[in-house]
Amino acid sequence: MDTDKPELLAPGSPTVAIDVILWLRRYGVYILLTVAIIVLAIEVLNFYRISKLRKVQEAWIALQSASSPGAIETSVLGIYHTPNVDAQAYLKIGRLYLLRLSLGAQANKPLGLKATHAEAIAGAKLAFKRVISDYPTPIINKISAELGLALVYEDAHDWAKAAAIYQSIIREKTNPTADNFVSVAKFRLTHLDQWAKPILLGPAVKLGMLPATAPAKATATRP
Repeated sequence: MDTDKPELLAPGSPTVAIDVILWLRRYGVYILLTVAIIVLAIEVLNFYRISKLRKVQEAWIALQSASSPGAIETSVLGIYHTPNVDAQAYLKIGRLYLLRLSLGAQANKPLGLKATHAEAIAGAKLAFKRVISDYPTPIINKISAELGLALVYEDAHDWAKAAAIYQSIIREKTNPTADNFVSVAKFRLTHLDQWAKPILLGPAVKLGMLPATAPAKATATRP
């Protein structure tokens, strides 16, 4: 037998155990530090996720409690910056101004407004256009804002712009959600010409056609 060749050490030999201990002494601190950093990162992410969910819930509660455009801007848009809630906040502002347009000046007080007819049109336009430009997804936000904007144009007698919006909704093919609004757009587009005509309360009567009235007879009275 060849006795000069060294024998391989078994895995459980004392030399292997000593090497493992020495390796742990050298790199153990770094391993523990790495594990601690990973655990800390997981905890921070969980805390951030929970805080974000709580912030969204608080924003929804604030939006439901706000009943006027000013309150929505102060308590929701000015504090929370969550895209989903912000989109609904602008939609709510636009719809409040639409109510003002529909109900007239007497709706200012219950809606928390001091807006003239022109100011209500401008406020509604601004709110709906903000949703269309900044929060177009999900598509239901965009279409809801487009329908609201078309109603504003109708109130302003800008029939061409209202018709253009209804036509774009009808042509929308990118999402099945749009199909739910096509019937509404078609109905309003069909009746735009009718609504654009002035309402006549009765046939026009010329002054010359009025019947002559007989003078009243004087009645004799006894003293």
